[in-house]
Amino acid sequence: MHVLKDRRRGQTGQALVLFVMGLVAFIGFVALTIDIGLVFEGRRGEQNAADSAALAGASALPGNAITARQLAQDWAQKNGFVNGLGGATVTVTTPYQGASAKIEVVINKPVDAVFGRVLGQTSYAVSARAVATRSSSSGTNAAFLVLNPTKCNSFNKTGGGNLIINNNGGIMDDSSCNPSMNRNGGGSVTAAVINYY
Repeated sequence: MHVLKDRRRGQTGQALVLFVMGLVAFIGFVALTIDIGLVFEGRRGEQNAADSAALAGASALPGNAITARQLAQDWAQKNGFVNGLGGATVTVTTPYQGASAKIEVVINKPVDAVFGRVLGQTSYAVSARAVATRSSSSGTNAAFLVLNPTKCNSFNKTGGGNLIINNNGGIMDDSSCNPSMNRNGGGSVTAAVINYY
């Protein structure tokens, strides 16, 4: 009987050791998941700021690179990223790759580790980059803009009346369905530009 009790005590000790090891591994996975989530959140914030900064800067191009750089810095700041503050670096480059209508914004800001500190990791390097360009639409303004990307005949003109778009306006149909534009009847459609599939 005494031998049976000793065997049970040994098994209880083994179970406790295995439980503690499993608990440590589980807590480690939870900690890693939290830190990875913080990195992804930081990356998303940096990418949003870089995108909006690049778009704001591109609005001043190709004519004024100094204003474009300042607009990009201002929009990065509005989104919480100031060059030199809190470890953040905001780098604005225009002209980008020799194109005076392009601007590049790169934002770097480390994300503090929460549980990674236990392993000696105090922060994670996170970076985001955006390039924007100001493109010319050949002076055409979209008077009719159809944004359904899949509908067939998303722009459908029927009847005998004429559709005339003045002031250099155009018709832009975003649908990839063929045909995305349909005209029936005796009337006509007149515009500076008509883009469709």
